[in-house]
Amino acid sequence: MSWRFLIVGFLFLNAALLFRCGLTPLSSGGGTDFPNTGMVVGALIAPDGKPSPHSKVLLVSRTFNPVADGSPLPVLEDTTDGNGMYRFSPADTGEYTITAVQLEERTRAMICGIHVQQDTVRVEPAIIQKPGTITVTLPGGADTADGFIYVPGTTISAMLFGNSGTARLDSVPAGIIPSVNYGEVERSEVRVIRYDIPVTPGSTTEVLYPYWNYAKTIFLNTTQTGAAVSGNVLVFPVLVRLSSENFTFAQARAGGELGSNDIRFSKTDGTPLYYEIERWDPVAELAEVWVRLDTIFGNNSSQNIMMYWGASAGSATNSMSNGVAVFDTANGFQGVWHFSGPTGSAAIDATANGYNGAPKGNALPGSVAGIIGDANNFNGADFYE
Repeated sequence: MSWRFLIVGFLFLNAALLFRCGLTPLSSGGGTDFPNTGMVVGALIAPDGKPSPHSKVLLVSRTFNPVADGSPLPVLEDTTDGNGMYRFSPADTGEYTITAVQLEERTRAMICGIHVQQDTVRVEPAIIQKPGTITVTLPGGADTADGFIYVPGTTISAMLFGNSGTARLDSVPAGIIPSVNYGEVERSEVRVIRYDIPVTPGSTTEVLYPYWNYAKTIFLNTTQTGAAVSGNVLVFPVLVRLSSENFTFAQARAGGELGSNDIRFSKTDGTPLYYEIERWDPVAELAEVWVRLDTIFGNNSSQNIMMYWGASAGSATNSMSNGVAVFDTANGFQGVWHFSGPTGSAAIDATANGYNGAPKGNALPGSVAGIIGDANNFNGADFYE
């Protein structure tokens, strides 16, 4: 029999569903409707499904930097016809991005990953809708005189103009923005601040923790369809399960840590949260992490926290990886044993009490797969003390 001793509880989590850049998939093929090879054709539609005429459409190289790449802008431009159609004949093959703005309504769209080769590329209709805003917490050492932030492959950018705290990108098309980058006018080097930023129509997305390249919203569901917790629970650890279905392990450092700094958790306002990694297996693409929250709201499906990973080299700060803080004795935890070690290893108490158990007997408890990470298998005769 496999036994798992954890003097803790956990809630089921629903990972945030993120929509992809451009809102619709891209298709391409060897069509012959147009004589020119390498042509890009597509259409814009309004949220009600009708065509979106009189929309200005730009075709821009995926790596285009709107500040450093000079003027006039090396982009192709078209205006949609009465059927919302646009078409381009780029001179070079490569990967492009389309951005569009409806000239009367000022609604916008963005379509990424357009691969131009020798055949006609047909882009599926994209919804043009109200844009959003991105505010970015600037990394330390940002040049307030010559620094800027921008969305590669678009004309969206903002100079810092002396601002060393945050910068703001307005009129950003809704969808998943591939990245926001930081650059300086007098230098050719640029750096990614954050990949895959979700932008919702009419809303502001905050980019906090600029040294971590990736972020994810994790929702807590305590309603009857989730953990079924009716009342608020104070100062309690929540179990975050990661797998290949909800997390890309290749984006994080091995072990989830850079001196315990590669991952971070925070409340939505940026307040950091203590966590303890119980398992991090990038080969099997499985991990379990305990995160301490000050309040878990009962019968709620909208509460969420943020997870950050992919720390930039040299960006190590004080670690929030701290099992003693997660299972604080001041909050009633007298002993917490994960039993996640190899066969015959000591049972380590995660609390400050340090009530570690030493295995006794001839047949030592074996390591097996448990409900939460690894567990120990006991034969009914051997024990810890």
